[in-house]
Amino acid sequence: MTPTRRLITAATAAVVLTMTTMAGPASAQTRTMHRGSDGCFNWSWDDGGWLTSTVYWHNTCDERRKLKIVWKWTALEPSIIAVDGDGKGHQDRRSEPEAIYDNGKA
Repeated sequence: MTPTRRLITAATAAVVLTMTTMAGPASAQTRTMHRGSDGCFNWSWDDGGWLTSTVYWHNTCDERRKLKIVWKWTALEPSIIAVDGDGKGHQDRRSEPEAIYDNGKA
């Protein structure tokens, strides 16, 4: 391999390494995981979705409970979901949640 070709190969590798290193942490920093709990429910959602947000939940109580999710996009009705004791689930919507809370016995 000629010295010029070695220099081009090394420069190309350095550029690719720099772009890969910079893209990884930058894209990870734009996402935020939101976690919380209310009553019998633990919940989480990630604001990194392009069109939708997915809310995940877990009913930590033994009894059937209702989870209420109020969405920021006002055209969407709040979601009221009955969840069995120790039940888990998720729901996607084209909006971020504004409030998530335990809505009592189902």
